[in-house]
Amino acid sequence: MKTIDFHPEARAELLDAAEFYESRSPGLGGRFLDDVERGLTASSESPQTWPVLSGEIRRYLLRPFPYGLLFRDSTPQVLILAVMHLHREPGYWKARL
Repeated sequence: MKTIDFHPEARAELLDAAEFYESRSPGLGGRFLDDVERGLTASSESPQTWPVLSGEIRRYLLRPFPYGLLFRDSTPQVLILAVMHLHREPGYWKARL
């Protein structure tokens, strides 16, 4: 299993999304974070499993939430570049490369 590292803006996106869901329904933010944790584990255990989005960037889709974890498999870690809402501004994260 590889270590996980977050781009600072990706960490902020994660926290913002969790706070948003928690404000909508108590406990929903926690369920979102649980789903993210499953995605982080899957991405770090077998990063090559997930489809390539662009270049070396791969995407793990969170279900049922409309978010994806965008990451790069970098030795010895997986770098999370974005916790991206799938229906907003595609490609905004490319400036983080």
